[in-house]
Amino acid sequence: MSMESTNKKATVSFVSLGCPKLLVDTEMMMGALNERGYDITFDTSRADIVVINTCSFLEVARRESFAVIDEFIKKKRIGRISRLFVAGCLPELMGQELDAMFPEVDGFVSLKEMANIVEIIESRPKSESISLGLRPHRLLSTASHTAYLKIADGCDNCCTYCLIPKIRGPLVSRSLESIIDEARRLAELGVLELNLIAQDVTAYGHDLPDAPRLPQLLKQLCDIDGIQWIRLLYAHPKGISDELIQTIARHEKVCKYIDMPIQHSENRMLKLMNRRVSRQDLVRLVSKLREAMPEIVLRTTVMVGFPGETEAEFEGLHEFVKTTMFDRLVAFTYSREDGTHAASMPEQVPKRVADDRNNSLLKLQAGISLERNSRLVGKEHEAIIDRVVRRGRGRSPTLIGRTRGQAPDVDGVLTLSGNMSAGEIVRAVITRAGYYDLHGRLAWKPGDLAAIQ
Repeated sequence: MSMESTNKKATVSFVSLGCPKLLVDTEMMMGALNERGYDITFDTSRADIVVINTCSFLEVARRESFAVIDEFIKKKRIGRISRLFVAGCLPELMGQELDAMFPEVDGFVSLKEMANIVEIIESRPKSESISLGLRPHRLLSTASHTAYLKIADGCDNCCTYCLIPKIRGPLVSRSLESIIDEARRLAELGVLELNLIAQDVTAYGHDLPDAPRLPQLLKQLCDIDGIQWIRLLYAHPKGISDELIQTIARHEKVCKYIDMPIQHSENRMLKLMNRRVSRQDLVRLVSKLREAMPEIVLRTTVMVGFPGETEAEFEGLHEFVKTTMFDRLVAFTYSREDGTHAASMPEQVPKRVADDRNNSLLKLQAGISLERNSRLVGKEHEAIIDRVVRRGRGRSPTLIGRTRGQAPDVDGVLTLSGNMSAGEIVRAVITRAGYYDLHGRLAWKPGDLAAIQ
């Protein structure tokens, strides 16, 4: 989908760092500027103005943000861009400290100020902020057939290692009506796949007076013509209710896929992290999910090296991962973040020990992922084509797509060969599996049956 505007004001380009939640914020700012007549380009070399949307969740993310800011300051010095703005979580967390660090930046845009991006760029008085439920039309930066749909912002979970409540604030859910309206607009643009995101999608609606819940939202999204796939990302295990499980199982449009970060499996660690679940809860939950949907794909995140983690507790986590066999698992080492409760906890685990534990889990999961993927070989799956790679005259294009069990950006891909277009949904037989990616051949596409009849 082309996002270039025909209006000729200044040309603005965005650099979006971090998670899909930040990407949606970027798309909202792009939409606001586009509606005001600015030319939006994805090519920063063509831009007069660059806006960097930053992440500050972890120290490594802040270092990446600093490096990108430095890169564009150098471009401003030599005249390749005229103005530079920094938005997102970094200004929200660091405030005026950034002014001293980067005096050549023209303006800093906190999360609360993103709705006023036009006024900030134009150095005009700010208008009343746009609420979470009244949003400008987005300009999608993803492929035209897939989009992230943010249903809430902020978080009330207060995990002891996490800065999100400090950066994003408490849970603020969008109204059910505003989400459905946006989903309909996306469907009218040709979006087939919606990936629902929030800091915790299972908390959706807890703060609203009429108390809608995620199952209710899913049912209404399934009624929208044009939407074919709906996927849940960032689901806290404590919020995955029996009603939600049955809703996912019963509705064909909802992908049998859940991204549910568990962070750990051992009870003392879970309590210190303030996760509000136990190992036994996690065992029961995985059993319920797989009993209701034997084909479900489970993705999770685990943390090693949390303060006080003993060798025995790590071995318990290692055994839990080995026996549970998640389809996808991301392991990372604990990052000591100032401003979190965990930062002041005693018994901080040495980095070398945490790194060794992390590598051990990643090695274990590589074998599990290969085994889980290998079970798909010979079976037929629905797949969506994300892009087409042309290979020269007389050769069939390479199709890069995904099954329902592969989320965009974070999971592997499915590689096929054939004459199809991006955005088409097909049936494919899996012929070969790797640790992350799948390979297959086209079986048929929905239009084939109609043509035969």
